[in-house]
Amino acid sequence: MKRWCAFIVFSTLGMSFFGQTCSTAQSLTSPQQVSISSTIAKLDTALKHEDLHKIDSLSAGLKNSYGDQAGLPDALENYFVLTSNSTWLDVPKSLSLSRILIAADTAAYVDLWKMAKGMKPPLYQSNSIFLRTSAEVADGLLKIASKETDASRKALYQSWALKALDSLATMQLPNGAFPFPDLRTQGDPVFAPIIQNFLNSCGADSVKVLKNGWIVDDKGTGEFKFDAGVIANAYYEAHQYTGNIKYKSIAISIGNYLKTLKLNVN
Repeated sequence: MKRWCAFIVFSTLGMSFFGQTCSTAQSLTSPQQVSISSTIAKLDTALKHEDLHKIDSLSAGLKNSYGDQAGLPDALENYFVLTSNSTWLDVPKSLSLSRILIAADTAAYVDLWKMAKGMKPPLYQSNSIFLRTSAEVADGLLKIASKETDASRKALYQSWALKALDSLATMQLPNGAFPFPDLRTQGDPVFAPIIQNFLNSCGADSVKVLKNGWIVDDKGTGEFKFDAGVIANAYYEAHQYTGNIKYKSIAISIGNYLKTLKLNVN
């Protein structure tokens, strides 16, 4: 589902905020909110219709009106900036480190196939999207296995990854997408209200879109699009590493699902 990112932009409608610092959250007047909403609605429509010229034009208009730094997000995210003199580990040292990390969390990899069915969500990952996460981890294990020089470790990593991918494959929906877990049962603070609002918007159809703890129909909103893309990439790379034609077929079926969708704001 959507991970909503709210942002505040500044208008030039009779008021100036140039005296305020970038560390100060600012409020919008009603005229500003109307002006911004109108522009964002047009941009949303342009995105859905994949009108690249209109998207570029509206984006340029927003920058011209509000500047490149148009306010603050609701919450600042922490991140690290890599410096130009960063020293990267060579392959032998990277393998050594991977062995230590995997050995410290072996149980999670052993149960990766369970996560691929939502049977055992990882407690250590907040807002975890079980299916997408299992696909990414399985893909990572195959990448490590491809460089692993220890035959027993290589075989073990591959077995964990392939078991997870085979398990995940059984979750694919007939249309090529993958269901989304009802994270309300996990008490997820981010997705629980989003899921509830989505179900409310479905009205009587909510009983059709939510089955056995999984949202199986996004009602054409494209909300499955991001997760499906991540999973498709994992199966594509799994095919590259293993040559398993089944993984290629899964990636293609996801692609067929994705290409029918319009862009959305997620």
